[in-house]
Amino acid sequence: MGGSIFVLLAPSQTALREGYQEAKRLLAVHGFEAYDPWAENEKSSFGHVRTSFEFLGCQISLGIVIPDSKSRKKLRKRISSIINEWKFDFDKNASDPGSATLALGTVLTKICNTVLGWANSHRFCNFQSAITQLDHDISGSVCGMLRHFAKTTSTLDPTALRRLSGIPLLTEVELRTLTWHSSRAERMKRKGHQAKIDQSAMGSRKD
Repeated sequence: MGGSIFVLLAPSQTALREGYQEAKRLLAVHGFEAYDPWAENEKSSFGHVRTSFEFLGCQISLGIVIPDSKSRKKLRKRISSIINEWKFDFDKNASDPGSATLALGTVLTKICNTVLGWANSHRFCNFQSAITQLDHDISGSVCGMLRHFAKTTSTLDPTALRRLSGIPLLTEVELRTLTWHSSRAERMKRKGHQAKIDQSAMGSRKD
């Protein structure tokens, strides 16, 4: 089972030690242990925090939690990479509108999952201006991609445009039609023939 990471903040080292002991007690109730930050090990540490410190990709300072510059840069770079890879394949193979990797819906879903994954990992951050700027940057990249798509597909017919959008054609879906087994068909044919004979015989008796 993988370990978890937690951070304790206290006004003094004495208060920090007391908080650590209480944390150990609570963890032990659930069968967990914690490394001792005052012991020599690479798993934990302690120190003075005068202005700010970084923790799990965030910069924490006086009640403000902001995604650090490295984390924000990594997200922008990932989005740009997804878009650039799609543009390269799209410009090279746009003549094959049936390719799933070129579909606009495919790349938008990939971007959406990337953004949501990052957001869920940083949802405890409370410095909105940094998040707003990040949203602005991502929106610019996505809008640029959409404009490129619109310009490149402006001369395509509706069917090709639909394929490149990632929406399948009903006529291209593999059909699974019902088939009759010959033995069953023959039995039903004989039953139908017998029914006609019986009806004919009944009509003869009435005459």
